[in-house]
Amino acid sequence: MSSDVYVENGTSGGVGVPGTFTFAPKQGKVASYTYSFNSGPAVTVKAGAKGTATISWTPTDDGFYDLNVYATTKDGLVLSAYDYFFSVN
Repeated sequence: MSSDVYVENGTSGGVGVPGTFTFAPKQGKVASYTYSFNSGPAVTVKAGAKGTATISWTPTDDGFYDLNVYATTKDGLVLSAYDYFFSVN
């Protein structure tokens, strides 16, 4: 997982500053990713042909964030979740 603005384990961006997060497969044929920010509502997005997905996000508050993401394969296998921690200026 990576972001163009919000650096993992760092402080960057700012309130109202949009950024993108790219989810990439660690294994297998990923069909979708399910994610949530700070244990909020979960959202599922379809993976593209190469198993990646990109989301856009704009913070409304500064502080610490936990982006939790897990992938689901085309066979329906749910893979281990990953936590991407970062702080917003």
